[in-house]
Amino acid sequence: MRTRPTCNFVASIALLCAILSVFGCGSSGSSSSSNPPPASNFTMTAGTPKVSLTAGGSPISVSLAITGFANPVHVAATGVPAGVTVSSFSISGAPNGTASASLTASSSTAPGTYTLTFTATDSAQQTQSVTISLTVAATAPPAPAPSYSLSISSVPQLAQGGTATATLTAAYTGGFDSPVSVAPVFLPTGISITTGPIELTAANLSQTVTFAASSSTAIATYPVTFTGTGGDLPAQTVSFALTVVAPPPPPSAYVYITTPAGINAYVSPGQGAALSLVPGSPFQVSGALVGNAGVPPYNAPPNSAPQYLVSYDSTSLYTYLIEANGAIGPQVSTLSTQSYGGSSCGTPVNAVTSGQNVYVGLANKTTPSCYANQTFNVSNTGLLTFLGSTELDNPVTIAAPVFVPSYNGNSSYAYGLQSPVTGACEDEVVGYNLESNGTLTFGSNSITSSPTPQQGLTYVANGPVAATSGETAALVALPMYQENGPCGAVQPAQLAIFTLDNTGNLISTIPGLGPPLFPVVPVQTYENMPTLTGAPSSIAFSIFGNGTVPLAVGGTGGLQVYVETLVEGNTQIIPVGPAVLSASLLSTPIKQVAWDVNNLYAFNGQQLFVFYSTLGLSGNVPNALSTGAPFAISGSNMVVIPMGGPQ
Repeated sequence: MRTRPTCNFVASIALLCAILSVFGCGSSGSSSSSNPPPASNFTMTAGTPKVSLTAGGSPISVSLAITGFANPVHVAATGVPAGVTVSSFSISGAPNGTASASLTASSSTAPGTYTLTFTATDSAQQTQSVTISLTVAATAPPAPAPSYSLSISSVPQLAQGGTATATLTAAYTGGFDSPVSVAPVFLPTGISITTGPIELTAANLSQTVTFAASSSTAIATYPVTFTGTGGDLPAQTVSFALTVVAPPPPPSAYVYITTPAGINAYVSPGQGAALSLVPGSPFQVSGALVGNAGVPPYNAPPNSAPQYLVSYDSTSLYTYLIEANGAIGPQVSTLSTQSYGGSSCGTPVNAVTSGQNVYVGLANKTTPSCYANQTFNVSNTGLLTFLGSTELDNPVTIAAPVFVPSYNGNSSYAYGLQSPVTGACEDEVVGYNLESNGTLTFGSNSITSSPTPQQGLTYVANGPVAATSGETAALVALPMYQENGPCGAVQPAQLAIFTLDNTGNLISTIPGLGPPLFPVVPVQTYENMPTLTGAPSSIAFSIFGNGTVPLAVGGTGGLQVYVETLVEGNTQIIPVGPAVLSASLLSTPIKQVAWDVNNLYAFNGQQLFVFYSTLGLSGNVPNALSTGAPFAISGSNMVVIPMGGPQ
């Protein structure tokens, strides 16, 4: 019997079986059936566990490493913040491959850090998950366009006749690097800028601007605008308020004390206020300070020609600018005294200033042969110029001259004390004529009318000399001693006051005066001249007097103030007689005395005493200050420069 085929089902099944048999669904002599799909077994890791995005920025890629897969895998993302888009994953490679997608954050995505979970599902519905940390940063601002801006520091108040500074600054942005030229749009009348053109660059973004106001500038607050131009950009501006105020009163004086560390500068406000140390003290100068050169500030309009300090050493002269606050500025000029006429007599032994001139005495104290006086001028810019010299062919030294114009104003004179190096022991008054160019020549003017001594004695001069003058009066004061012969025993020093005749001679009596037109002027004698306490070392008249002229005398006997009263004579104002003691202020020895207009300064090397006097105004006795004196200041020399401030 023949065996029938296995495909003996209904016709439709037979047909399916016939089709499947093509793919091996059974064979001759065997049976065939379907097997379940193989189990899925895979792993997944993040290739980039932390990623960052910028809102509105470029997309980034994330990758997932999948191993051991054979069947299709679908990857989905959860935890995606609003605004972040995850593209479809593309899967490459099998059985070990990579699934990658891109992440994009819109500009509205909130900045922050988010955790994204990626889940892979295979065809058997088995899953694997991995997390990735996503940080979204805020949208970066657009790059600024090239530009610049201007600003100015707070401008201090600008005093009439003074200056003030401010700092103008440019800020560059967006890569701008062109120079910027700045200029004021408008300046009020009387206000100027003294610093020249203003140009700001990338290497120098700031510049100091100095404003100057004339003394006539109206007091007010002014709007000021600066305009800057640079590159191809529109002009930029900065505006501010500039306030012009009345100038502060000048100090009464500047006081300079030579200390071992340098020169201490002090401001004396006057009227009893305490002195204050100028910032920057001690200042350094070459040689010894002499005084100041320039138009006296109390006789000059405000902010006139500058003042200069003068110093000297064994070979040279030096000038230094006096700053507005009294500080000693840089050295301006120097000249060698040994390069000019008179140097054959020796090296400088003293120096003194008068107006804009400096007078230097030259001598050789060991092998004397002559004495010379050189004259130098100090210009308004501080430059020294040699004017001339005069020589005295005697082996002497002469004290630095004191100057006094004659009462008729036609000529001027100077006086010093000649000290023989060898031989005679008395000093002798030496007179100078002041020439029109400022130089000195030795004159014949001397003491022609001496005070009356005791019988058998003679008055001789010895010690410091002081001089003062007004419009119609000129006074010279010096200590005089009575002696009983050349180099003989001397009596205590007395204070002699001289006036000048019309040729510059010193006279102690005024002939041709008396009633009924003029008062009787008593002759100065040993009986009515005041006797000085101790040996005087320094004498100084007050700068101004009104009917009475104060005279300070300092020395081993302390500090005394005398008063000389003036009356109207037939041709000039004359002293009514010997000076009168007004006050004994100190008993401690004093080395130097000096006045500003109404303040008296006394220095002893350890202390500086300051007194306020109304003598020149009302005839009152000087009043010791309750504050500000004495000051404990150690030094070797004092220079007082009157400034004409509050008196």
